[in-house]
Amino acid sequence: MFVSRSFQADIDLLPDMTAFLEASLEEAGAGPKESFDLQLSADEIFTNISLYAYQEKVGEVEITISSTEDAITITFTDSGTPFNPLSLPQPDITLGIDERKIGGLGIHLVRELMDTVTYQRRDEKNILFIEKHRESTRK
Repeated sequence: MFVSRSFQADIDLLPDMTAFLEASLEEAGAGPKESFDLQLSADEIFTNISLYAYQEKVGEVEITISSTEDAITITFTDSGTPFNPLSLPQPDITLGIDERKIGGLGIHLVRELMDTVTYQRRDEKNILFIEKHRESTRK
């Protein structure tokens, strides 16, 4: 399966993106845990792109979902400010809430939930790949 859709990078469109994702993951035959983990990660990524990628201008994010019998991959592509979220240091989650730096927990969550997370900057675009192995292929 392969499906792609572009959205305006606008936090108000999060419900539309979520509906697209839910329908696509159902079509791909994602299990409940796979679907939950992918949706939570995608919500975090879409929110960050919507809030930070374009600053004051309007932009788009293309979301592509592909699946094989082994894994489901979601790719987020935007033309916003160059930013590699994987370059952020791991947050110290042992610190109390009042001692922690603001930010960084979302990408930490994505890293924890996904089996693979990669970033590249190509053709003046940010491209973030997240992949979740299917439960049936886990050992």
